[in-house]
Amino acid sequence: VPFRAKQGISYNVKLSDLEKLLSPTLIILPNRYGNIVPIRRIFADQLLGASRQMSLLPKREALLFSERIYFSASRNANLFKAGTPLLFYESGRDGGSAAATACARVVKTTVLKKIDISSHLLRHGVLESDDLEQLTANDSICVTTFDNIMHLEHPVPLDRLRELGCVDASNLVCPRQISDQQLVSVLREGFSTG
Repeated sequence: VPFRAKQGISYNVKLSDLEKLLSPTLIILPNRYGNIVPIRRIFADQLLGASRQMSLLPKREALLFSERIYFSASRNANLFKAGTPLLFYESGRDGGSAAATACARVVKTTVLKKIDISSHLLRHGVLESDDLEQLTANDSICVTTFDNIMHLEHPVPLDRLRELGCVDASNLVCPRQISDQQLVSVLREGFSTG
């Protein structure tokens, strides 16, 4: 992203650096697609601090870190490229909101064997080793580090996500790529002042 200072000097700043400097910020440009990713309410509360209600249960360490980890099936790795915006969809299961509730940005993604997931990585996420075993039958797992977490002021419900083409007729059970226009539409509604 080029910038020009008062003195006429030009600077080129990488988009990722600019977003980090202005954090939490997402700059949505043409052709910058995003991903909508499902997360269960209990994990959203612990990973994103998404609950609007105080809990008496102890919180996970992940909430203390600016960079957190989302674990998913290894087949998802190609969706989670560095810099990709994420929309977190809290499923309606177990009292969840059935709405997009937060957004963030991918920092990096790696695929690791489940046995190689360190306690350090687990601290930045909200799953335990046993949960990783149940997440997928495969012996590898996608480890997505993300930052710039922002909660949508107005969660965007599933029906509206369907109207915008972000979700098809089936329930959202795995990550799904969305266009830059769909991303902008959801964020406009999520942060609208009217």
